[in-house]
Amino acid sequence: MRKLWPALACALVLTACTGEDPVLIDNDGGQSQRFDPNAACENEETVVDNASEPEEGVLTGDVDGDEKDDTVYLAPDSDGDAGCRSFLIVVAGDTTYSAPVDPSGSPRSLPEPSLHSVIDFDFDPGSEVVVNLEAGASTQFVGVFKLTDDGIERITIEGRGPGPFAQELGQDSLFPFGGSVGHVEAVDCINPGLIVMSAATPMGSSADRYEVERRFFRLEGTVLVLQPGSNEVHQVDALELDPFPEFRSSPFGLCILNPTL
Repeated sequence: MRKLWPALACALVLTACTGEDPVLIDNDGGQSQRFDPNAACENEETVVDNASEPEEGVLTGDVDGDEKDDTVYLAPDSDGDAGCRSFLIVVAGDTTYSAPVDPSGSPRSLPEPSLHSVIDFDFDPGSEVVVNLEAGASTQFVGVFKLTDDGIERITIEGRGPGPFAQELGQDSLFPFGGSVGHVEAVDCINPGLIVMSAATPMGSSADRYEVERRFFRLEGTVLVLQPGSNEVHQVDALELDPFPEFRSSPFGLCILNPTL
């Protein structure tokens, strides 16, 4: 994870602060850069420094919580190591933040990540960024990122989700949506800070009846924690999912502030 900070008192031209603090240098533009010496991707500094705002695929939203719009985009590096081939960049005033989009390095079917939306989980200052990370035959998967005091962090999941992807959800922090007659997934906001993940699966082989399991998670910092006492199970005819709003607007449609341009 990496931050670029405005000029600080200890920043000198091409000179690092003493001790074990991250290096601070003064760019030509007058903006100091702070590099995390423990960053997982050796190419992050170079990729972000050379990146420019693309003509397409740019989002805006108040990611840092100062009530001013920030600019969000992705910077790819096809030659990077696994897990270091795409970086999320947030430009907030004079400060630029960056982080690897998919640091797990897991093989993906999606050729490259793309921005989906800027959302607000809990209406507290600062919005979250949704990124398309994976796509199957009928199901798509997104990751969610939040700007904290430590930089850009990924929202993780604590507790088992519903449906056939339950195990992968906790391991990879992915949110599935879409599907086919074999299973349909959805994820959305219900109340401030409360997220529902749902899965509809056929009961038997005829697909005349479906079981809809809804599991609820509350955002605690950057972790969505399962609220087991709130889980629901319903039975519906065929794929009659209209009573469940998450299936009409997934992923995070009820949370969306700015959709992809």
